[in-house]
Formats: sequence, C-alpha cells, structure tokens
Amino acid sequence: MRHRNYGKQLGRNHHERQILLKNLLLSFLTYGKIKSTPAKITSVRPLVTKSIRNILTRDRLTSSRFLGRFINSRSTIKTILDQFTASYTDGVRPQLAIVKIHRRVGDNAIISELSLNPALKPLSIVEVVKTDKKSAKKADKKTEKKAAPVKVEKKVVKKAPKAEAKL
Repeated sequence: MRHRNYGKQLGRNHHERQILLKNLLLSFLTYGKIKSTPAKITSVRPLVTKSIRNILTRDRLTSSRFLGRFINSRSTIKTILDQFTASYTDGVRPQLAIVKIHRRVGDNAIISELSLNPALKPLSIVEVVKTDKKSAKKADKKTEKKAAPVKVEKKVVKKAPKAEAKL
C-alpha cells in the first residue's frame, strides 16, 4: 500500500531521488531553466514554486535556511537570494512554464523545459548564450549559397622521357 507516499519514484530509490531533485532545483535557481523529461519536471515543479515563494515572501534568514536544506554552498545561496530579491522587488511573482521541446536521440523520450515565464524578468545569475540551431543552420546555408563556387582545375602533367644513361 502507498499510504502517505507521494510523488513519482522516477526509477530510483529514496536517496537517489532526493539528490536528483536537489540537483534539478539548484540548476533551476542558478540558470533560470532546466531541460529534462516531463516526469522529472513535474516532480521538481512543486519544490521550485515553494522555493521561489519562500524566497520572495520570507525574510532573508528564513529563506537562506530553507535553501540550505537543498544547497550546500553558502555563496550560491547568497547569490540566488540577491538575484531574486533584485529581480522581483515590485511584488510580481514569477510564473513557471513547461514547454515540450523535442524528442531525445537514442531513446526517443520527450524533453521538456521548465522556465520562468518569458514575459517577466529572466534570471541572470549565470549568463547563458543560446543560439537557435535552426536559425544557425539557415544562416550557414545562406552564406554557402552566396559564396562563389571555387573551380578546381586539374592539370595533367606529362612526364618527360628519361634521359639516356651515359656510357
């Protein structure tokens, strides 16, 4: 029986699952978004919303103690608290969005992205430059078409007859 057991098992035992959720939470709070399977995203979403709500509504000491349960580095906790309090001072709470991106090569699993609502201010704890692969490929194809084709000329060199050996 599953009395009082909540959440998905994700094919892991209790300790592995806790570490997985802690790592996903740390990645989200650091980068502002995470990419994973829908099962993992839905498992970590309540933890992320609770963490964000705690950071924005509680005082700094309570928030840092709450985050200390999941994050071991004090400097990382300080950076996260500074960034969130600076970004969301006007009382607007960030909304989370789950978007299905693509299927993973190999096992064909659906990959989803959990991110902050793009209409709101994004986090910038770590600057991540993302280039769209499709637009990059299109740009490469356009530059290839514009470049003039190079003609390769093959020259046939005839070998001269060997000089006769002197006697």
